[in-house]
Amino acid sequence: MDRARKIPGPYQFITVLWFSFLLAIVPTGILFSIIDPLVITECLAAPGASRLAVYSIGFLVFWLLCACSGLISTFYLSANSKSE
Repeated sequence: MDRARKIPGPYQFITVLWFSFLLAIVPTGILFSIIDPLVITECLAAPGASRLAVYSIGFLVFWLLCACSGLISTFYLSANSKSE
């Protein structure tokens, strides 16, 4: 546990972003295996959007959600270690 406390903040941030990137692949693959991106464009009233654009936006949304979750966890873990 002492070693985890010595990791500088920027490295923790980069680590969270990398693992959230890898985690975002899973829900993106599941979502777009079930739902066609063109159906999503029709529901959002954006008929001009391509499949690639919907894939990209979907992946970025999942990446953002995973990154927020990881950063909040990192924040609370570092706050807890400082209080001890």
